[in-house]
Amino acid sequence: LNRLKLEFISGISHEFRTTLASIIGFSETIVSDPDITESMKDEFVKVIMSEGKRLAKLINYFLDCFCWSIF
Repeated sequence: LNRLKLEFISGISHEFRTTLASIIGFSETIVSDPDITESMKDEFVKVIMSEGKRLAKLINYFLDCFCWSIF
């Protein structure tokens, strides 16, 4: 049981970090690159929104699993 918990937490942690890295990376590029085109900014914003939604789904999944295991 402990091994399964560790694998679950490890998987969730990996997914959170990957998604956050993407959000941060695209955001930093928009802010720091003065030569970025408007079309590229728009594309990056779409990626950020998509990754943000993905992160929200992951958090909800995690909370659903965690809450059910408590009760």
